Amino acid sequence: MLDLPWTTVKGLHVLKVLAGREEPTSAVDLASEAGVTPARLSRLIRILNKAGLIASVSRRGWKLARPSSEIRILEALEILGG
Repeated sequence: MLDLPWTTVKGLHVLKVLAGREEPTSAVDLASEAGVTPARLSRLIRILNKAGLIASVSRRGWKLARPSSEIRILEALEILGG
């Protein structure tokens, strides 16, 4: 069994939530669906945004920065520290 860091597990969950959406998702909805507090989500957003995996959509929320088919699990694991 893998023992992955919290940021890796929850960061992958955030990516999964966004991959299932065509429209941008608000931070409030994203935190709720990923099961994290807004403060912890803020940290994950900074990591994922800086790495170019997610992007802000002019006050409408967050979305994947590129199609989910172009995001590899290994890439996400390396970025999230897994």
